Formats: sequence, structure tokens, C-alpha cells
Amino acid sequence: MPVAVDNVDHPNQTAAELEFLNSLAERGVKTCTEGYCAFSPGGKLLGWGSGFSAAGAKEMLAQALERFKPDAATVGKGEEGVRRPPEGGLVMNVTWSVLSGLSESDASPYGEYAPYFRRALGSDRLWVRRDEAEALAKGELLESLKARIVRRHVRHIFFKAEEIQLALRDGRLSGSFETGAPPRRGWIRGAVEVRDGRVQRFDLVVKGWGDRIEDEGGFAAGMTTIPEGKTVPVAMLFTLADPKDGLSRVLPSALGAEDYIR
Repeated sequence: MPVAVDNVDHPNQTAAELEFLNSLAERGVKTCTEGYCAFSPGGKLLGWGSGFSAAGAKEMLAQALERFKPDAATVGKGEEGVRRPPEGGLVMNVTWSVLSGLSESDASPYGEYAPYFRRALGSDRLWVRRDEAEALAKGELLESLKARIVRRHVRHIFFKAEEIQLALRDGRLSGSFETGAPPRRGWIRGAVEVRDGRVQRFDLVVKGWGDRIEDEGGFAAGMTTIPEGKTVPVAMLFTLADPKDGLSRVLPSALGAEDYIR
């Protein structure tokens, strides 16, 4: 059973997950923010590794299968204190990608993995409060939600964007912004559909010109491979997600900001 444990920037673990992470060093696992490992149900370390290649994961799994012997499973602890999406609200998947303009000859800190980072799809979550979701269902985009989309998500990727405009009218989202000098215009387009008083569709596309993001961990995906001083076309997509989906429950990257969900 594969399990992902969120432990980047602002950990959000259950008591059992925290106990698991604290015990890794004793079991020979040194990494904490990336990597993979396999345990028996009883907690015995069967194999571990780190990296991005499928070959490494395959080697680890083969090692784990060789060492596996049935044992008694342990019972996990509860989820008290773990942060979850707002009750009655919405969750949007947020993805982004460099559309073109990157070359295999561009210098990259990722060595043999550089081609994968150039094509990588970035991923984040947008959490929406209940009152904001109810307003969307009535055709209104609250200032708090607009500000969160713009400040905590759009500006995270288009960090040089100026005068970002976003509005909702008759079920259509629209807006624009400018980047660079001389300025280049970026566009925002989307749609909100409602059925039985609830939002059933939320699609928002942001397309503009992006610059390199200095990100040692590579979490900004292809944005980290843009050469210094180069600007390339980039697109973002916000789309409605199932709040119960596993990825929806991973904290938004900007949740560490005190005013993210206010």
C-alpha cells in the first residue's frame, strides 16, 4: 500500500505519521523531505532510496520484496490537529507548465534530470472557504478569494506580473496582467458552472510570460529551468477537485502565510 507523507515546509502529520518520521533515522533512513522507502505492516524497514528515476524505485521495491516476511500490523493513531480543507468549502487543483522556449542546451542544475524538470507539471492546491464557495454559486467572486488566487498562486508563478485584474460575470471569469519591459500582456479566462445551488465546475486558465524561479528543491517545476534573463510562455490551470481526494488534502504551498485562508 503506497502512502505519501507531507513533510515539506510546514508539516501536517497525524501522530502516527510524526512517529514514523521521527523513527526513520533510527532505521537507517536519512532523508526527510524526499525519497521513498518500504516498511512491513509491523514497521520493519525493508528498503529505502532517493532520487527521481524509475530504476531506483524498482531496485528499492525488489529489495523490499526479498526481505518481506508477514508480521503483526500496528494500529495507527488518530488525526487530531491535522489541518484539512475548509468544511463546506472547495478545493481547486492548481497546475502550471512552461509551454515552450526552453532548449536542451540551456544550463540547468539538475544534470541528467534536466529534461524531466523542463517538461514537469507544477502542482499546488487552492482552498476556498464556505462563504466564498456560496458566493461563487450566486455568481459573485469575493475579494478574499480573488486576493488569494492572485497573491498566493498567480503571483507565485508570474512573480513579475503587474496590475492583475480578475472578475466574474455571468459565469465567466476574465482578467489580464502585464509582465516585463516593454510590457507583455497576459490573459486570464475561465468559467464557473452551478447546479442545485452548488459549484459544479470551476476552470481558470492563466497564460503569460514567466521568468526563472530560484527554487533549490525544484518544487516550482519547469520554472526552475528557465535561464536567467530569459522569459518564456507559461500557463496555469485552476480546476475543481474532490475535497476527499488524497491530493486535495495536501496543504497549499502558501498555507504557512497567516492570512492565506482569511
